[in-house]
Amino acid sequence: MSKETVPEMLKAAIAHHKAGRIEDAARLYAQILQLDPNQPSALHMFGQIYLQYSKPEIAETLFTRALAVQPDNADILDSLALAVNKQRRRTEAEAHYRRLLTLDPTRPSAWMNLGLLLTHGDNFEEAESCLRKALEHRPAYPRGLNNLAALLCKKDRYDEAMELLHKAVDLDPDFPDALQNLATVQKQMGFVEAAKETYLTAMAKYPTASHARRGYLSLLCYLPNQDPEEVFTAHRAYASSLPGPKTPPPPFANGLEETRRLRIGYVSSDFRDHPVARNMLPVYTAHDRERFEIFSYADVHTTDRLTETFRGHSDHWRDILGLGDEAIASMVRTDGIDLLVILGGHFDNNRLALPKFKPAPLCLSFHDVATSGLEEMDYLIADPTLAPKSSPERFTERILRLPRYYLHLPLDGTAPPNPPPCLSAGYVTFGAFHNPSKINRDALHLWAEILGAVPGSRLLMKYRDFYRSTIIRENVLSICRAAGVAEDRVIFQASHDPIGEHLKILAQADISLDAFPFSGSTTTFDNLWAGVPVVTLPGSTMVSRWTASTLKAVGLNDLIATSESDYICIAKALAENPKRLSEMRADLRNRLLASSICNPTGRTRQLERLYRAVWRKWVREQRLQM
Repeated sequence: MSKETVPEMLKAAIAHHKAGRIEDAARLYAQILQLDPNQPSALHMFGQIYLQYSKPEIAETLFTRALAVQPDNADILDSLALAVNKQRRRTEAEAHYRRLLTLDPTRPSAWMNLGLLLTHGDNFEEAESCLRKALEHRPAYPRGLNNLAALLCKKDRYDEAMELLHKAVDLDPDFPDALQNLATVQKQMGFVEAAKETYLTAMAKYPTASHARRGYLSLLCYLPNQDPEEVFTAHRAYASSLPGPKTPPPPFANGLEETRRLRIGYVSSDFRDHPVARNMLPVYTAHDRERFEIFSYADVHTTDRLTETFRGHSDHWRDILGLGDEAIASMVRTDGIDLLVILGGHFDNNRLALPKFKPAPLCLSFHDVATSGLEEMDYLIADPTLAPKSSPERFTERILRLPRYYLHLPLDGTAPPNPPPCLSAGYVTFGAFHNPSKINRDALHLWAEILGAVPGSRLLMKYRDFYRSTIIRENVLSICRAAGVAEDRVIFQASHDPIGEHLKILAQADISLDAFPFSGSTTTFDNLWAGVPVVTLPGSTMVSRWTASTLKAVGLNDLIATSESDYICIAKALAENPKRLSEMRADLRNRLLASSICNPTGRTRQLERLYRAVWRKWVREQRLQM
């Protein structure tokens, strides 16, 4: 071989590469670079292989060398930007893409990737402009359509997002990301049955697609009238599909002292302005640091003030953004965690599957809505209302029951409740302030019946900006019309509000109607804090019983319905009793403050006793095996 043979060798290497014979291609690229270390095509293509095998740092070195030879080669610059981005050096990647677009302003993938980078940086306006540029240059671009739809969802523009996703699926019916996102948008807009069909289609096409399976598990919590056995089977199927460690993990080296200071790890993507964070912050502030050492494993994409608060209340903070479950499990083992608590595992980017890698002696599920389906998840934390022993709901975990579950700090600095608006308006206003994903047709039909049973009453509906959506509004109004309820009796509001303004909007209702089967939790607390009573209809599942648990904590068991007819009767009786509404408006906040809900120290001590009890049990089991 000599330098003169390089063109033929390069031609052969590229042929191997295109045919998928990667090892043969890599061998030839390496030989070419021994003969000609600055051969730009060999450097570029060899770097592509390293990129393919998740070694972006090596790929970056090769691309940089290639670009030194051909500084205006757009293809090489595109690859370099991708390699840098995979190392999460987003500012540098953004600069590369901007330079690339000066070299090739019609490259759709470059506009799209720049748009994605800007989305990650929360620069949504310019991101949208870039993603639309990508589609200008390539209208039939499923990935571009999908990514623009995902951005529009972040801006609560779901009508446009759904249209784009339908286009993406029409162009490429086998595009898994578009199918997954379409199902998510359908669920978010309240079309849960359509979402179910889309998820089933995605799972049939891609049986190993864990994201679709996990999304389907989340969806099951929103679907009414589900068979508990089928729900449990779906969770077990998901658990069975997950990969585990390639080799059995070594025995744990944790000390077997029952009373020593325990290392507790909390894993979450929700250490930010999020309902789970609002529930967990009181625990973080009240933990006994002499007896418990707190590690936070944070998968937080966009940090905020609450993120920094959690960081400040953590003894150790670990950034796990972008890490796989196996790498996180290794980190947790190195940290010597005794109990690992997975928060909200079914949602967002939380790590429901992490226990498969046995990262700690004990794994617990907290602030989740159903079983994980994992044998490796040892315990699930609930209370007697959420998970009564008589419940038909099935769990792989053993249930740990706190006396009461929900915990929230007082909303200090907010205005005191005003009198019920019905006293001045002359009619009763019911409120529904849930995420539309929780508002299924069964709930809407029941709410329409309540409006029919209370003459002149109104229904106020708000959740962030969602009711700007024509499709969501029409879904509500069509059911009201069919029930004989005039459209002008349904009031929609749409806005993003700070907590003080949010509470004022809630206070425009006299009575709040809980959703089912996915009950409210933070929404329920906010309503009660604003002085608005909440009527709930719990079912047989944990997720349907959040509000019931909260109402019991404040002594309002009579607002917990036992049937649909009872739900209507309770709402109607409240509407016809302005005196009681006035008394509740003045008293609900005091009830909350006097309850266990606003007692972080007491609740955290209860939680710590559970942690200590299961640790003691595990230690004794280990000693018996020695």
